[in-house]
Amino acid sequence: MKQTEKISLLQSIFGNYKFYNQEYLFYCKFCNHKNQRFSINLEKNCYKCWVCKKHGKLYHAIKTFGSGQDLYNWVKLVKINENLNFSTIVKNKLQTKVATIPNVPDFIFPNVEPAYKNKQALKYLESRHITKQDIVNWRMTVSIDRNYRNRIIFPSLNQFGQINYFVARDYTGRQLDYLIPSGSKLSIIFNELFIDWQQPIVLTEGVFDAVKVFPNSIPLLGKILSSHSLLFEKLTHHQTDVFVILDRDAKKDAFFIAEMLSMYGNKVFVYSIKDKEDLGVMTHQEAQKCLSESKLFTHKMKIQDLLEN
Repeated sequence: MKQTEKISLLQSIFGNYKFYNQEYLFYCKFCNHKNQRFSINLEKNCYKCWVCKKHGKLYHAIKTFGSGQDLYNWVKLVKINENLNFSTIVKNKLQTKVATIPNVPDFIFPNVEPAYKNKQALKYLESRHITKQDIVNWRMTVSIDRNYRNRIIFPSLNQFGQINYFVARDYTGRQLDYLIPSGSKLSIIFNELFIDWQQPIVLTEGVFDAVKVFPNSIPLLGKILSSHSLLFEKLTHHQTDVFVILDRDAKKDAFFIAEMLSMYGNKVFVYSIKDKEDLGVMTHQEAQKCLSESKLFTHKMKIQDLLEN
């Protein structure tokens, strides 16, 4: 049934199709070629045009050519939404040269509901200028499980739509701010499923920061980007343009990240957070202004900053 609904939604965006070799061939809206050469693989959740060579995650094509309602309906239909009950966890089988996946409990997050249904959680989120659409985009939930009670849970989905990490943020002020899985984060790219490596990517410290500069934002879950991490490997491999926005006390870390990526050929832009600024509590408009004011990183910028400070 869901397969039929998916095809129906795709037809409403890309028009008629033909089925060939386990793939659905539509007309390409990127190059408008006269033949159906825009291939969609529903199992892999990706697309590729055999004419103009455009390719990527299907989510991004729907976001580009569909309406907001189309995107919302797609997120409800695809496999990633089935993980919203968090009844089970499928560990990431992707083998990398880096550390193994952190220890995510198999029983994680039973009895959850969207964060906007919990009045206290919603009040906290609204105080940080988080909208209901943000809650849907980032699949924020709350749980009655005693281990995660009074926390807003941000799940991370790997490139296959499997949960590989989470951040659980207290919203009462009466317990430890954050709960995260134990283990290395080197092999984690937070919500990689929604990342388009062909478009500029914004690196932030935490998840609340990343929410404000969505889409194509990745929280580092700290101030460091290791050269041994999967994230660094993919950024340099795809030669993605990168925006780095860290907290004011992490300016040196931001410059270090920018310099390291620049050495590998990436174009990097840096925004220096000003006094009393906090990306995580800004409105979306304020956060976008920070992006627009970011400056291309150069060694001259780093030297000038050292002289001024």
